[in-house]
Amino acid sequence: MPKAQHPKAASFVRQSLFAGVTTFADFEARVTALADEQSRGDAFEVFAEAYLATQRKHDAANVWPLTAVPTQILQTLGLAAKDYGVDGVFKTLLGNLNAYQVKFCTNRPALTWRELSTFMGLADSPQNRKSGTLQPERQRRLDEIGFDWRSESHKEEWATRFEQLKAYKERFGDSRVPVKWAENPQLGVWVRNQRHRLKGGTLSPEKEQLLREIGFE
Repeated sequence: MPKAQHPKAASFVRQSLFAGVTTFADFEARVTALADEQSRGDAFEVFAEAYLATQRKHDAANVWPLTAVPTQILQTLGLAAKDYGVDGVFKTLLGNLNAYQVKFCTNRPALTWRELSTFMGLADSPQNRKSGTLQPERQRRLDEIGFDWRSESHKEEWATRFEQLKAYKERFGDSRVPVKWAENPQLGVWVRNQRHRLKGGTLSPEKEQLLREIGFE
């Protein structure tokens, strides 16, 4: 098995968490005895990485916990290097990429749709929705809880432009960025688009509030 990439793997090995384990029940008992929910979750993520890497039925050529996923693969899948419901990605021998989520639960309670919804939306990806391959029922339920279908890179771009707008206002005293501002023409175009969306009522309430708070004109 390749060297474990989860940041907590070495710590659990030093604690002998996996030493001498022969059954899943034994492993489950040891994880349950850990001090807090975060530690239990981390331990199960380490187990999941090892499981996917060693079980041939998954045909995993590479397994990456979220913190170790190469940037190019994150971009391909429309994911950010933060925990938005996906705990890792594995690549099959055929080159297919699959996201996975890990949840440690004792007594096997049924998982609720809300617990899984973010992962399901990210795993299906916004591209699947656009191409019409996302199951209608799954799309409907994600829509009901307000799932944001845009890729993480798009959402991060909005946040970046907003921070640039705040810096512009602090520097010049207003938010009227020229569309063809030589220093940052992309910001000028973004501001114009936000102004049109604000007037047209197509901005989300959260973004509208952020813009209002800085006196967006």
